[in-house]
Amino acid sequence: DPRPTLLSESRVLKWFDFHRDVGNFSALHCRLMGKDLKNLRQLRDQFPGRVKVVRYEHGATDPQGYAEELYKFLGLQITQDLFDFVKYLTSPVAEKIKQPQVNSTQYRHIKRRAKRDIAIDVNDTNQSLWIQNVSRPNIDKTKSVT
Repeated sequence: DPRPTLLSESRVLKWFDFHRDVGNFSALHCRLMGKDLKNLRQLRDQFPGRVKVVRYEHGATDPQGYAEELYKFLGLQITQDLFDFVKYLTSPVAEKIKQPQVNSTQYRHIKRRAKRDIAIDVNDTNQSLWIQNVSRPNIDKTKSVT
């Protein structure tokens, strides 16, 4: 059900009227998500154990645990400095002193990208490839690195 996502985006996108546009945008969102899921299944079949879906919700509920999970998946060593940085970014004190570093247009792009990115470990040397927007052309790109 994409309504919570669309409600959030309607607060950021001034031209998007949730009550007027929710039906059309829900249908579009579900169609795109269906394509993404189909492509994700294909990638998981093509690269067993080497595809990880990155979800905002997982990082929001356990930032340090999720950072550790992602680093482990990518074959990288996590450091205490990174744990400290994640703790700082997610602490109540950080909210009081952080200043926005991007404008709202950049934020929307980052948010939209974060929802659709996946990491793929494409070879045995733990080199990784990020694919934005799980689509047929991007899936085909992975074939050139295997």
